[in-house]
Amino acid sequence: MTFLTVRWKEALTVVVIAAIVILPQLAMYRHAAGQWLASPYGPDEWFDFSSPKILEVLFSTAKGLFFWSPLLLFSVVGFAFLPRYAPQIVLPAAIVLPVNVYLVASWWEWQFGGSYGHREFTDLLPVFAIGLAAFFARVRGTRWGTAAGILITFAVVLSIVQMLQYWLGIIPIRDTTWELYRSIFLRFSR
Repeated sequence: MTFLTVRWKEALTVVVIAAIVILPQLAMYRHAAGQWLASPYGPDEWFDFSSPKILEVLFSTAKGLFFWSPLLLFSVVGFAFLPRYAPQIVLPAAIVLPVNVYLVASWWEWQFGGSYGHREFTDLLPVFAIGLAAFFARVRGTRWGTAAGILITFAVVLSIVQMLQYWLGIIPIRDTTWELYRSIFLRFSR
């Protein structure tokens, strides 16, 4: 017997609940746009899967994930230790992280507007946290642990200072160049 023949009531319940949740959104699209499925972004926004901006998304001064959140680099190193500390996370992380990077990098506006750092990775911070925990577990009690602690403290303090600069309007909301970044590094006035 298949799953659906044995548990058809539960499967039907899932379908009904999903319809109840999704139908109001579809009805709103139909009422507002005249279509059941409508892009809230409009026709002038698109994906370009043939030319993703992967290096820019990850490392650029213009919203690069690791440039503005260097702590996450330790998480990436920690992913190497996931098979030992969290093996159940290895396959999902190996699929979700690269797919997310590729999708973000393929969007026409890969910086995703005004924010401190790259906001399109916020939903993946729990995955990065698991990588960071694996990193800490691996280096704890070693000579690398102390060095890592110092570097991580520096990365966190730098991120806090830069976030304050962003809130004060010193760091622009987008298109930060290396020259501009150098000229405002750790400054609290323009």
